[in-house]
Amino acid sequence: MGGCAAHNYDFSSLGDDTKRVSHLIGGLESVSGDGEAGDDALYDVSLTPLVHSRLHVFAEADEDDEDASYIEADLASYLPVFGFATGTVSRYDSDQRLLDKHVFDSGFWGAFRNHREITMSDDGTRERTRHTFLWIFNWSSEEQFYPATAMSDRSDSTR
Repeated sequence: MGGCAAHNYDFSSLGDDTKRVSHLIGGLESVSGDGEAGDDALYDVSLTPLVHSRLHVFAEADEDDEDASYIEADLASYLPVFGFATGTVSRYDSDQRLLDKHVFDSGFWGAFRNHREITMSDDGTRERTRHTFLWIFNWSSEEQFYPATAMSDRSDSTR
């Protein structure tokens, strides 16, 4: 069983520092400036059929998404036909500030799911979590709000 991979950017070299998004935007501009058609996003894709797949993409947001200027998605799946999946999807504004982040994991083809939504604003950070058990039992944990003054304490875990 063979696998395949394709990439035009190495996301592993970035880390989680505050200048991460500016590095990604710089990489996006250099890839777009090459003149090659179809390279309007940074990507790193690997696939081993029926075992593991990974997709990491950073691109400019669609024109339909008025709030966000950039979107980053990091998705992974394991075992046959994506039995287990994890991922993070983040949206950034033109000032490279995080607007919102969706973190999810799913097991046994969606029978067990967790979805955490983090929304950033000037007033603070709002965090919601939703759980699904055996496709039919859904519940949400209490919404958490962290005022802007407390955001600096949580910035390491949300970026």
